[in-house]
Amino acid sequence: ANGLILTILKNIRPGTPETKLSSELGLQRCFGALWALVFPHSCNINLSLAVMSSHTSHRTLELAEHLPFSASLEEEIRQLMSWEVDRMWEDRDFLRLTVQRAMLDPKVARFTRLVGPARLAKAIAERLRHYRNKRVLDDDDIEAASNAISALCFVFGFMRPAVLGYHRKETKRVAENVAKIIARGLQ
Repeated sequence: ANGLILTILKNIRPGTPETKLSSELGLQRCFGALWALVFPHSCNINLSLAVMSSHTSHRTLELAEHLPFSASLEEEIRQLMSWEVDRMWEDRDFLRLTVQRAMLDPKVARFTRLVGPARLAKAIAERLRHYRNKRVLDDDDIEAASNAISALCFVFGFMRPAVLGYHRKETKRVAENVAKIIARGLQ
């Protein structure tokens, strides 16, 4: 729990929803929202959902702002998977709590589906559309590829190393090979 709280706090930047959350609700309520995520049965579920949404929005924005487009579709897919596998690993404490809550509460599961994989797949799809000029990728190809990449990033970045105990370097190497296979299928 301490790692999760430190991760969220270090990502708070001026002008972000987290900063507004902190200033509007007061520091005590901001920590209350973190407490709600860590100890869900003792707090209002809406605070937990707000923390999840804010964190996911921050990560999606990071992808758009900090990852430049690659020269080729293959390199873009490899770069996206590498970036997101690393992010999933960094967020492993957050993901442990989120997955646990989603398994126990159908409302959290529905919400998590909308703010987690759906947002990431949408951000990835926007990036893949950049390569339409170089090859005709139709919407079905882009939707399928972006959803597959999103799901595989979760598997290789979180499930295999954090839950199943696979070595991170080996898992990342396999993820890079999978990225090549996906790219070849789209070319």
